[in-house]
Amino acid sequence: MQIEQDGNFGAGPTLGNSHVIAHRGGAANAPENTLAAFRETARLGVTWVEVDVSLLRDGTAVLFHDDTIERCTNGRGRILDCTFADLEPLDAGSWFAPEFAGERVPTLAQALAEAEMLGLSLNFELKLHGQEGEALVDTFVAGLSDSGIAPERTFVSSFDHGLIANLHRLCPELPRGLLFKKLARRWQETAEQCEVSGIVANHQRVGAAEIASIRSAGYNAYVYTVNDPAHAAALWDAGLTGVITDRPQGFLAP
Repeated sequence: MQIEQDGNFGAGPTLGNSHVIAHRGGAANAPENTLAAFRETARLGVTWVEVDVSLLRDGTAVLFHDDTIERCTNGRGRILDCTFADLEPLDAGSWFAPEFAGERVPTLAQALAEAEMLGLSLNFELKLHGQEGEALVDTFVAGLSDSGIAPERTFVSSFDHGLIANLHRLCPELPRGLLFKKLARRWQETAEQCEVSGIVANHQRVGAAEIASIRSAGYNAYVYTVNDPAHAAALWDAGLTGVITDRPQGFLAP
């Protein structure tokens, strides 16, 4: 199924329109979690990108997914051991394709500035790499405040539901969601405690009945990471709100 794109991803539990969200910026089209991926996503006409936010040893928030830096840069080591001075000179693009040589790991501030310039909205996944979560949430909230980005242009999720609970206490106006690898039996209780607007689940482990249950409870329902539109076909009829995909072009109407 191809769907029209609009720009209201995190607006609240009454939202019923469908959405396309570019996973890690659109990881099939450009090196993930980079500003190059933002530019490619904007070129396609997609308005929402999903990115991973990690905290470095020196307190800098950057866009990065893995626990180690080998896969997506020409460096080595654990992300939690790195400072931004360690990451800044690294090549975060050549591993994907030669034309992206010299692409860098962006800071949260750089990502927010690029999103503002391109007119993008951001779905942030907060990532922990073995450290405590309070510093990540504090740094993240401060970064959003400094940027001035409107809350309705953001959506914040995590597999660590404690982070989302902390975010609710610190910044209740930010739209929030819970990430699940498999939908927990008591997911609704957690959703109520964290006052989230959406549930984000693994598309391989959720079916139409679960999507319908999420929507009937008043929450948006999203699935990750769907790269074949046929894999989500049955979920749209059940009320699926949107897909997080490496290949957003496959879900856009011509």
